[in-house]
Amino acid sequence: MDIDHGNQEKNSNAEQDYQQINKSKELNYAGILHRFPNALEQASRMTHLSMLCIPYNKLTQFPEPILRMPQLTRLDVSNNLLTTLPELGNMPMLERLDLSSNMFENFPLPLLNLRELEKLVLNNNQINQIPDRIGYDLMYLDTLELGNNRISVVPDSVGHLQYLEILDLSRNQISTLPDSLTKCQELTILYLYKNQLTSIPQQIGKLVDLEELYLSHNKLTEVPTSIGDLRTLNVLTLSHNQIRVLPDGLKKLIHLFSLSLSGNPLEVRPTKTIRNMLWYSVPKNMRVNTHPEYDETDGLDPHNYPDDD
Repeated sequence: MDIDHGNQEKNSNAEQDYQQINKSKELNYAGILHRFPNALEQASRMTHLSMLCIPYNKLTQFPEPILRMPQLTRLDVSNNLLTTLPELGNMPMLERLDLSSNMFENFPLPLLNLRELEKLVLNNNQINQIPDRIGYDLMYLDTLELGNNRISVVPDSVGHLQYLEILDLSRNQISTLPDSLTKCQELTILYLYKNQLTSIPQQIGKLVDLEELYLSHNKLTEVPTSIGDLRTLNVLTLSHNQIRVLPDGLKKLIHLFSLSLSGNPLEVRPTKTIRNMLWYSVPKNMRVNTHPEYDETDGLDPHNYPDDD
């Protein structure tokens, strides 16, 4: 009787453990899937699961069990070896997807079926083109990160991303931007550093909610006057371009506390108004590096505003 009672107690505890696991909403198998070969199959039966993280697993194919998790809202498959994706139309609730640091050479077209997607991260791949339909099919995006790829052209449809708040196109091969970009009225952060830009849209000032604009390491020769309309701008990086004259509109940027200008052949020293606006609003020991992969925030005064490593 005692043995039977013990077995019943063990079975009861195991059932409780199973029920507890089945109710889990988040799972993280970063770098350990090789130790649990059936983990994703079991996870596909967890009806309450909403977030799954499987980075650093050397995956070469998108795991099939994930396609049987229609309730997922967040998925991290970053830092693997993926080159393609299967059809994803049966994941209708997915809102956040991280596919950064894989081996995609082409933009995975199945992503365009994720109509509820709000955040898409594809940094650190080898993608050479953004699909023309992106602004129509992924219209609810608030964050789009495509930094460190091989993109040379930005499609006009990007202007239809009316909810976009963060756009990262840094470290690509982009030489021009579509004027439609200025229709993204919700943009607050725009990363464009380390490209081949020779100009930016003349109506950049329409992005009235923009707070951070990163344009360093390009081939800009001038800055549009309308930049003075970006009244909420806090950070503006223009270092390592070919700018000779600064627009008077900079004086209007009363909230600006970080302006990088080094590496430009400026013909005229920044006005006293601009210098004072920066020098008196930035603590001597302050370092600004809001983007974890951004390695160039040159201050106007190198003594008061040290360069980031």
